[in-house]
Amino acid sequence: MNRRNFLRSSAGALAAAGIGLGSRVWGQGRREVSVGGQRITTVDVHTHTIIPGTMELIGATTPNNNENLIIGDSRIALMNRWGVDIEILSVNPFWYSLD
Repeated sequence: MNRRNFLRSSAGALAAAGIGLGSRVWGQGRREVSVGGQRITTVDVHTHTIIPGTMELIGATTPNNNENLIIGDSRIALMNRWGVDIEILSVNPFWYSLD
């Protein structure tokens, strides 16, 4: 595999993983990507999360009742189902406007 094909494959893998946890892709299946016959680490580069207990601190509920945003066993199970090895986490957009 030459460098151009590697970059194209890598970009496709990152784009597939980077879809994140949007509501339209909950049903997607596991996708394994390999380079030279070796499975590569799949990184979701844009993932929002809710840290357990934070919403209760301000008297709010989980946005859109989206339990899969919460860090925990169900989140890990979802990552396993999708074939995501690592997620780069950021807080959900709800917090952007808060001080």
